[in-house]
Amino acid sequence: MVANKTIWFILLLTGAAGLAILWSTLPQQGGYAIDVDFHTYMARWASDGWTTFMKALDKVGSTAGLVALTLLIAAIMGWRLGLRQSGYLIGAMAAGYALNTAIKAGVDRMRPVQAWGIEVDGSSFPSGNAMLGLILFGLTGLFILSKRSVIGWQRGMIAALCGVIILLLGLSRLYFHVHYLSDIAAGYAGGLIIVAAVMLLFRQGGHIPERKGRRRLS
Repeated sequence: MVANKTIWFILLLTGAAGLAILWSTLPQQGGYAIDVDFHTYMARWASDGWTTFMKALDKVGSTAGLVALTLLIAAIMGWRLGLRQSGYLIGAMAAGYALNTAIKAGVDRMRPVQAWGIEVDGSSFPSGNAMLGLILFGLTGLFILSKRSVIGWQRGMIAALCGVIILLLGLSRLYFHVHYLSDIAAGYAGGLIIVAAVMLLFRQGGHIPERKGRRRLS
């Protein structure tokens, strides 16, 4: 079963606390020591193969890519799961974009000087790719898992796939050094706030039935 209201409320508070801590403790210049160390570590990964793969991921996580994926997934979700889930997904992505834009305007953190390989603009904190990627693929996975017909290995496969995509979208930004690790962490924290809020509303509306038994996915 998808987590209950108490757990989602705790996750919402955790995301808000994490984002607030990262925001309030940002260095005036550069990054934390762990940001610098992680950039050094990621520099060792640089190769033609990884660069091609990470650039493809960057296209997926770009604004145009996320908009296209959101509309596509929302259309499929509306057909297979229901218009409410589709509406929640689009609304969550819009809320995430607004939250990310507002924080970027308030923080205006400069990008790492080591940035390379892809074109970026705007404030570095928090990562919009990480935030919106977590919202899109997190909610997609959760809405699918809320179906009683999804059982056993299917649930594990869906959760793992969505989790890997979310992590890879953040990793692609670190590979090109266009974000600090703390930017990615803040993006995930902001995404968690939106996902938890949506799931609270989703449960409040009675859209997650109790699983009384197992049925195979038809």
